[in-house]
Amino acid sequence: MATLDPAAAAGAYGRGASLRASGPAHAAPTEGGKPFLDVLAEATQDMVGTIRRGEEAVTQSVAGKRDLPALVEAVTDADFTLQTFIALRDKVIDAYQNIMRMPL
Repeated sequence: MATLDPAAAAGAYGRGASLRASGPAHAAPTEGGKPFLDVLAEATQDMVGTIRRGEEAVTQSVAGKRDLPALVEAVTDADFTLQTFIALRDKVIDAYQNIMRMPL
């Protein structure tokens, strides 16, 4: 299983932001009216925020500032978010590989 490199993810997000400003994805909103890259950026920010809250909960728990039920809830949310991201990443990679196997 590949590891997630935060620097690479930030670079990819930056490239996506530059595409959003000028690329065709900005002109093609999703059904709800938002461009796909905006939806993806919001989802990524939510994911990172959830994982950071889990990290903060662990730090606070070690310092004795957070009780065990709140810690378990925050860590469970972070774990669920990470597992969802990994499943989505695997689906995207699988779709890419299927496209690459298509005969021209």
